[in-house]
Amino acid sequence: MRAMERPPATARHIAIAQLAGAVLVAVIGMIGGVLMQVELAAPGPKWSAQFYTRLLTFHGLTPLAIGAASLAGGLGYLAICRLVGARRIPAPALAWVAFAVWVIGIACWVGAAIFVTTDT
Repeated sequence: MRAMERPPATARHIAIAQLAGAVLVAVIGMIGGVLMQVELAAPGPKWSAQFYTRLLTFHGLTPLAIGAASLAGGLGYLAICRLVGARRIPAPALAWVAFAVWVIGIACWVGAAIFVTTDT
């Protein structure tokens, strides 16, 4: 396999799924940022302090905890297959399981941001 050949189909599919997930998470984080700016645009509160705190946490965790993992995984599958000249991924099922765990983590993250209260 030459260095400039396309990576194997399985690696491409996993990378595309992870990069699409990264884009989706980035859009969600941007929506949170826009909602925070709407709150700060005019004087007076539009939402409760608890909702604003949830937005801030949601927006802050987006690039750190969620987006970076997906970008590293997606670009990693594309780059590593090309660098080592792999014709296939040794354990494609494991890669899909890792992606599924990442999606479950995002679902838990969104659910916690929406339903868990921080008042004690």
